[in-house]
Amino acid sequence: MFLTMLLTACEADKVYDTFQHVDNNGWEKNDGLTFAIPRLTDSGRYDLSLRLRLGSDYPFQNLHIAVTQTVYPSGKTATDIVKADITDKQGKMKGNGVTLYQYSIPFRTMDCNAGDSVTVKVRHDMKREILPGIMDVGVAMYRR
Repeated sequence: MFLTMLLTACEADKVYDTFQHVDNNGWEKNDGLTFAIPRLTDSGRYDLSLRLRLGSDYPFQNLHIAVTQTVYPSGKTATDIVKADITDKQGKMKGNGVTLYQYSIPFRTMDCNAGDSVTVKVRHDMKREILPGIMDVGVAMYRR
C-alpha cells in the first residue's frame, strides 16, 4: 500500500509527459522535435527530463542530444547538451525493456511562474547525420 501511495504521489506532480515518433528510416540531425508545454497553473520549481525509446539496433554506446528550453512570456532561453549512456561497456542496453528500451534522463531544474509556458526543442548532436534505432523522443516535466 505504501508503494502505491508513493507512485501515485509522484505521478500527481507530473505536469507534462509526451513522446513524438521518429521517422522509421532514422532520426535526421536537422529534424528537430518541438514540445509545447502549456501554461503552468502554479509557480515553483520544475524538473525537466528527456525521455527516449530505442530499439536494440541502436549502433552506439551513447547519445548526445541538444535541448533548448524557452520560457514564455519572458523569452528566457537555455540550451543543454544531454549525454545519455545507452549501453554498458559490453554493449548491453541499460534502459528498461526487452526489445524496446526506455530511458528517462533528468537534465534541468527551472523556476517558473504561474502562467508561464515552456517550449522545448530537441535534436540529436551526434556526428552521424541519420541515427537508426531511435523510435520515440519525449519530454517530461514534474513539479517539485
